[in-house]
Amino acid sequence: MSDAVALYPRGQKISDAFAGTHLLGAQTHFEDLDLSAVGVKTRLSASQVQATLVKYTGGSTLAAGSICKWGVPGQSVAANAGADEIGCGVVDPDINSAVQPNEYFWLITKGPVKVLSSAAIAANASVKAAASGKAVTTTVADTANMRSAFGKAIEAASGADELKRVLVDFRDI
Repeated sequence: MSDAVALYPRGQKISDAFAGTHLLGAQTHFEDLDLSAVGVKTRLSASQVQATLVKYTGGSTLAAGSICKWGVPGQSVAANAGADEIGCGVVDPDINSAVQPNEYFWLITKGPVKVLSSAAIAANASVKAAASGKAVTTTVADTANMRSAFGKAIEAASGADELKRVLVDFRDI
């Protein structure tokens, strides 16, 4: 377990600039647990959730579960990913308030994680970024869609603004 994980488990933002600066870019793996459960946390799968500790350098706020794009790769995110843009990860969906500029948080880059939907999404559908850092169904029939696709829906979403589990794999390109 890294020092970053011991100090800052998933589900919280880090406003301590000194600690955040020294741990910036730390990468780790977490168990796939239901962090909303009271008491003992239920294991959701045997998969691991890969995360990187990053700083938010943008101007507005980032919602939990939104898809981001890099500011400085491996260190900071600048904004929500827009429609068809290549994202770098998902804001930890278990934090309880929006990420403000200059706060540090875990960016989920690989594994099962809850992602904000932009519209209805069927289970097992390929997903990509839509407007405002939300996920939408995509096809991988052409190169542009294949490049922006980042995962497969584990759960179906019936409409917009739902946090639903997606198996994500953001590539460092």
